[in-house]
Amino acid sequence: MTKAVSAYAPCHVSTLFVPVITDSPETTGSLGIGFSIFPGVYTTVKILGYGSKHVKWLLNGEPVQPENLSTSFTVFKKMLEIYGGNVKMEISQWCYLPIGGGFGVSGASALSLSLALNEALELGLSTEEAAMIAHVSEVINKTGLGDVISSLLGGFEIRVKAGGPGHGTVKKWEPELYVSPIIIYFSSIETRKVLRENTLTQRISEFGRELLQEFLKNVSLEKFIAVSRKFTEIIGLCPEEVETVMSKFAMSSMVMLGNSAFIMVHPEEIHPTISTLREMFPNATIVEAKIDYRGAKVIT
Repeated sequence: MTKAVSAYAPCHVSTLFVPVITDSPETTGSLGIGFSIFPGVYTTVKILGYGSKHVKWLLNGEPVQPENLSTSFTVFKKMLEIYGGNVKMEISQWCYLPIGGGFGVSGASALSLSLALNEALELGLSTEEAAMIAHVSEVINKTGLGDVISSLLGGFEIRVKAGGPGHGTVKKWEPELYVSPIIIYFSSIETRKVLRENTLTQRISEFGRELLQEFLKNVSLEKFIAVSRKFTEIIGLCPEEVETVMSKFAMSSMVMLGNSAFIMVHPEEIHPTISTLREMFPNATIVEAKIDYRGAKVIT
C-alpha cells in the first residue's frame, strides 16, 4: 500500500547577514534580518514498499540524480540512517524560484524534505529535530547558514542568535504597513564560493553586526530597507543590474547572496511596478511574491 506525505517550506531572502562559524554545524549559522516568501518548495514522499532500497527523485516533474542535489541528498541519507531499514520510495519536489538567486531554495528544499521524511518514515522526531537535520545539511554543504531556521518560522525575522532550530534564536516582527515583495532575478551566484572569501567575510562580520544593532534600536520597515541598502553598499558585491534597481526604487535592496533584488510595494503598486521592471529588464525573471507568515509545515 502506497503512503504519501507532503510538506512545504517557504523560500527565504536574507538582506543582511553575519556568518557565525563554530566547530559544530548545529551552532553554526548567521545573525541578520530577512523575510520568508511564497512561492516556496513543495516536497512529496511516497513510500512504495519495504525490504529493498531504491529512490526515484523528481524535480519539477523531471527525473534527477539525487547526488546533484547535495543538501537535500544529505538530508535523505541522514534520515535513512535514523530509519535503519530498507525502503522503496519516490521523492517529488516542486520549486518555483531560480536556484542560486539567493532565495534559500536549497534550505527550503532540505527543510520540506526533512519534515516529509520524518512523517512518512514515522521517525518520531520533533519538528525542531527534523529541521535541525536540514540546517546541518546546509552547513555541511556550504549552501546556507540561516535560511532553515528562518523558513521554519516564516514572516519578517531577526536572527539574534546563530545556530539551527533549537540552538539559534529568531524573532518575528511585522511591518507597520502591508507590503509585498517583487523579486527580480538576473543570474546565479554560488553561495559556497562567496563564503570561502576570508577578507569579505571579515568585512561582512564587522559592519553587519553594527547595522544589526542599528536595526534593533528601531525595528520598522523604513529602517529594514535602510540598513539592508547600507549593508549592500558596504560589502561591495552589488551587481550592476541590482544597482540600477536600487537607484530607481527607494524600497529596494539586494538579495543576499545572489544577482537578484527585491522591491517592497503596496498592493496597488504591484502591477505598475512589474510593468516598469519588464520594460527595464526584458530578460530578467520577475516574480510577484508574498510574505509567508506561516512558515514550514507538513501538509498531509
